[in-house]
Amino acid sequence: MSVDLIILIAAIFVAWLVFTWLVKVVKASISTAITIAVIVLILQLVFGIGPQELWQQILDLPQMLFDRETPENSNDLVKGEFLLFTDFLFFSTNIFRFL
Repeated sequence: MSVDLIILIAAIFVAWLVFTWLVKVVKASISTAITIAVIVLILQLVFGIGPQELWQQILDLPQMLFDRETPENSNDLVKGEFLLFTDFLFFSTNIFRFL
């Protein structure tokens, strides 16, 4: 075997690895985009929450989490809302795992 043939085989193998990795990344990106779109659609249709309101809440979430009192001192409504939100996120990410 010549050196050129070995280099060609190695290059084809590396190109195949990069291609399969790219397909996995695109598949994961599309799955994530579909999941986000379904969540936004459900929030808009069921609860009347628009994309702008959702985006504002996402931007405010780190500040709300770090500025809150300790869980023992906070009121039950805030804890309940946060638990409901985290349960919803867990459900929505697992329901589309088959994609």
